[in-house]
Amino acid sequence: MQYPGQTGKRETVGMFKLLGKADTWLDVGMRWSGGFAVAWGGLSWLAKHVTWLGTLNWADAIALGLGGAMLLSAVISLALIAVRFFRPLPASPAPKQPRTEAVTTTSIEEIHIKIKELEAIMSRQDANLAGAFETIASLQNDTEGNAKLAAQNEAGIEAAMAIIGEVQKLSLDAIKSADEAKNQLALEATGRVMADERLRRSFSAMADKEWLERVEGELSRRATDLSAPTESAADLSSPESWSDWANRYDEWDGLLHDYIAVAGRYVSNANDIRQVDDALYGNKWVVTDAQFPDSEGARRYKKFRILLSQWNACRRTVNLNVRKAANEGIFLSD
Repeated sequence: MQYPGQTGKRETVGMFKLLGKADTWLDVGMRWSGGFAVAWGGLSWLAKHVTWLGTLNWADAIALGLGGAMLLSAVISLALIAVRFFRPLPASPAPKQPRTEAVTTTSIEEIHIKIKELEAIMSRQDANLAGAFETIASLQNDTEGNAKLAAQNEAGIEAAMAIIGEVQKLSLDAIKSADEAKNQLALEATGRVMADERLRRSFSAMADKEWLERVEGELSRRATDLSAPTESAADLSSPESWSDWANRYDEWDGLLHDYIAVAGRYVSNANDIRQVDDALYGNKWVVTDAQFPDSEGARRYKKFRILLSQWNACRRTVNLNVRKAANEGIFLSD
C-alpha cells in the first residue's frame, strides 16, 4: 500500500511483510477496527471473569495492560520468526544470461585450400621479383651507353638552340618591319578617314547653312508681323486680335527652337538665346499695358521682344561659324 505523500516502490518492514496487501484506506481502517474490537472483547471478557482485575486502580490497570501488550507482541514476533525460519521464501531466479552468437569455425579442408592459394600467390610474387632484378641488371649495363648517347644529344641540342636563336632574331626583325609597315598603313588610313570626315563635315555644314538661311528669313518675316504693337502701336486688347497674335507667336517660338538646335553645332552659347533675365522686363518700353488684354499678355509680348533681340545678337556669330565649317569642314568643338 502507498500512503499519502509516499512515492516510488512500496517497501514494508517488520511484521507487516507477513500481512496481506492493503491497497486502500478502507482496508487499513477495517483491519485496525478489527484489531481494536478483538482487544476490547478480550479485555472485557477478562474483566468479567477475572474478579481480581476489578480491584485494580488505574495505574495498576495501565501497567498491566502495557505489560500484556509487550508480552503479546513478543509472542507474535517469535511466532512469525519461527514460521519464516521453518518455511523460508523461495529463492529469486537467476538473471538471464545474454544470448551469444555461435562462433563459426572454418573446416580443415577450407584451411588447406586457402594455404594452397597463398602458396601459389607467393610463387608468382617470387617470379615477378626475379624478373624485376633481371631488368634492373640490364638497365645498369646500359647506363654507360646511355651516358654516351646523352652527351651526343646534348651537343646536338646546343647546335639546335644556336640555330633557333638565329631564327628568332630574324623573326623579330621581320615582326618589327611588319609592325612598322602596319603602323604606316594605319596612319595613312587615319589620314584618309580624317580627310573623309572633314569632307563629310563640310557637306553637312553647307546643308545646315542653307537651312539656317531659310529659317532665319522666316523668323525675320514673322517677327516683323509680331512686332506690330511696337512698330505701329497696334492694339491687341480684344480677345480676337490677341488670340491671333498668340497663335502666330507660338509658331515663331517653335521655329526659333529648331533654329537653336542646329545653331548649337556651331556656337557653344546658342541655348542662351532662350534665357530671359527678369530684370529685362523692367526696361523702358514703347508699348503700354493698355495695348494688351491683361498684364500677363503684356509680359508675354515683352518676352518675345527680348528673345528677338537676343537672337539678332547671336545669329551673326552663327552665320560666320557655319560658313567657316562649310569652307574648312571643322566644327567649333574641334
